[in-house]
Amino acid sequence: MPRFTLKILLPICCSVIFSPACTDARRLLEDKTASRPKASAVKEIQISPPKELTSPSVSPTTATSTKPAPLASSFKGDIAGKNGREKLYNFLEKNDKKTVRLDVLLSDEQLQQLDDVDKGKRWYFDLAYPDKDGFNTGGELLIDISKGKTGLKLDGNHLQGQIKITGWNGPHQGLMSISAKPVNAMDEQKLPGNSKAAPTPVVKNQAVTKSRPAI
Repeated sequence: MPRFTLKILLPICCSVIFSPACTDARRLLEDKTASRPKASAVKEIQISPPKELTSPSVSPTTATSTKPAPLASSFKGDIAGKNGREKLYNFLEKNDKKTVRLDVLLSDEQLQQLDDVDKGKRWYFDLAYPDKDGFNTGGELLIDISKGKTGLKLDGNHLQGQIKITGWNGPHQGLMSISAKPVNAMDEQKLPGNSKAAPTPVVKNQAVTKSRPAI
């Protein structure tokens, strides 16, 4: 392009660019750009994993178990003779205030003597025997049957059942008097201290886990 043409056009372009109209348009554009809201920074939110909620610890319950009552001591044998009476007397002496089980054979004479003391109220058993010097020792067994013979079974000369020794009296002329009463085996298990306690289940500590709702 010829130089003279450039010389003519350059002043014209400059006048157009720096004219008041162009200047106002440029300012308006800058104002609009400045007034635009800036993009706010996105804040990263960290969501922590749900925590386990542990329920209050439950103390294990101690299982209180009552020991079953021991089996009643038992005596079995023939008490018709001297040795049998002595053994039964010593057995009862060792088990004072306790429940014992008897399984004994009586002589015909002892069977006839059952009602000699209080007929229909007490059974009488002669447990006297001679000592080393020939004197009578031992005693007598009196079983209270005034409220029934529950727990005792007399079949001929054979006596079976449980009795509870309730007391001793004497001596009277060198002999002791032993008091007792019949005891039903089932009733004995219901007495305080003889019943079996049901085992208490032991509660173990358990953690209850709950999830928080998702955000």
